[in-house]
Order: sequence, then C-alpha cells, then structure tokens
Amino acid sequence: MSDFAAKLAAWWEATQLPVQIHETDVAGLFTNPYFLVPFLCLIAYQLYKQAFKYMILVGLSIGIWVFAGSQYMQEINASKELPLGKVLPVMFGGCTVLAFVVYMFFGRSD
Repeated sequence: MSDFAAKLAAWWEATQLPVQIHETDVAGLFTNPYFLVPFLCLIAYQLYKQAFKYMILVGLSIGIWVFAGSQYMQEINASKELPLGKVLPVMFGGCTVLAFVVYMFFGRSD
C-alpha cells in the first residue's frame, strides 16, 4: 500500500498542480472573457433551470479554492510538522461542508 501512496505522491508532484493553483491570478481570471463568459453562462443556465443545489456547489467550490490559497493555509503548510491547533478547525469546517452537501442532496426532498 505504501508503494501505491509513493507513486501517487510522485504523480501529484509531477503534475505541479499545487504550484499552478498557488500562482493563479484571481483578478486576471475573473476579467478574462474566455473564463468569464462560460462561467456566467453556467450561472445563467442554473438560474433558468432553478438548479439552486448546483449553484450552491459552485459557490462552495469557489470558496474552498479561495480558502486553500489563503494566508491561514500557507501558515499550516509552512512548517514540517502539522500544527494541530490549526488543522482541527480546517477539518471541522470540511466535515461541516461535506455534511451540508450530503444533507442537501440526500436528506431533504424537493
């Protein structure tokens, strides 16, 4: 199992996805018409279909993306050891968001 995890970690580093996400220009992204037009079309289509669940998911995804690049997350990743006092709130928030999504799709009826 550790061989699989080592291969997965090597693949993750080879993609350099964390570096790309960290270096993303958010202001440039939301002023780029090649991103903004399809994004606004997606939002307009979801409003037309009244798919509010999916709009909430898009909002949560953007919020998680912004939080992942925040100074708080940079401080957690800065040291070699994980500071438990900073990791527990992130884990609690993630569990809360996941519980909300599960409730939204499976817990209530339309």
